[in-house]
Amino acid sequence: MEPYTSPYITSQSISFTIIGFIIFFLVHARASPKQETAQKISSIIEEKKPVEVTTPSQLKAKELGDRFEEHLVRLIDKRDSANNFKLVEWRSDKYIEEINCFPRSSSLPDLEYLHKPSGKRIAFECKWRYRWIQPELGEDKIEIVAKNKTWKIKHYKEYDKDPNLVTYLAIGLGWNNDLNRPLSIRYMPLSKVGENYNLITKSWLEEHEENLHNILN
Repeated sequence: MEPYTSPYITSQSISFTIIGFIIFFLVHARASPKQETAQKISSIIEEKKPVEVTTPSQLKAKELGDRFEEHLVRLIDKRDSANNFKLVEWRSDKYIEEINCFPRSSSLPDLEYLHKPSGKRIAFECKWRYRWIQPELGEDKIEIVAKNKTWKIKHYKEYDKDPNLVTYLAIGLGWNNDLNRPLSIRYMPLSKVGENYNLITKSWLEEHEENLHNILN
């Protein structure tokens, strides 16, 4: 004898099965947030568009360069006990390198002081460097400007032609985090640097460097 199968139960089971498939489809048809994020990342990677970013090391060097300028301003203020000097210019470097676009002020020395008793001025082009360049052969050197930017030296020297102005390179080396200042600072008259120089040797700097006390007095 064949078992009795109720038509009602069969149609009900089919209905539940269909509803179950619909729910399953609705739940799984939509990608999860993680899947959507992965898809977006994949689409970005597939576009392969080059993106220029500033690396942490570049940001750190820029930050320390700015802090070096601030330290020098504080140092000059401290050493100028007679209050003979007035800061008249503190220029910032603004430029778009890839299109070679920059204001004239960016090609001039960073700091400029007026010597109030005489009316003469002194200027400082500040260069902060992490350390000396130590080649396998030859003596230590310091990079004043990048090899393809020696035009900056020419601009500084053109500005330095003013008979009432003397420009110095202020070179900060290394950094002391505890004291928030460079490990050492060297001062060199710009007149001692050739127009096409992007590097100067340690011995050349030591031969021509001047003391800040003598510069201010």
